[in-house]
Amino acid sequence: MLLLFTSIAASAATDESDAGGVRNEGWQIEQRQQWFVRSRGLLEQADAAQLRAAAAQEQKRQRALVDARHVALGEVWQEAGPSSMNMSDWIMGRVSGRVNAITPKPGNDDILYLGSAAGGVWKTTNAGVS
Repeated sequence: MLLLFTSIAASAATDESDAGGVRNEGWQIEQRQQWFVRSRGLLEQADAAQLRAAAAQEQKRQRALVDARHVALGEVWQEAGPSSMNMSDWIMGRVSGRVNAITPKPGNDDILYLGSAAGGVWKTTNAGVS
């Protein structure tokens, strides 16, 4: 019984703040957070941050492999515009309208039609090269 009391008293001494033996609210919040993490098998913030950083690096590595494969196969998109656009005195900069529809001509995949929200239908006869 004396051993139990001594152990409880020792832990209470470490749990108290310097303010006259009253527990510090910050300490209580920290203890609840630690309990929450332990009880659910979650990772500490530092561990989680390291895992996120490692996952981001792995994703960059995989993206580089995919990009290299696309370049080797000649599957690379290149910017063909837009140019700066002016409307009366208002300069809008590099903009284009959003694409609402795109479709190939049935029977001829080299001819594509594109409809934009700003208006107009665009046509390419070389599968989108120009």
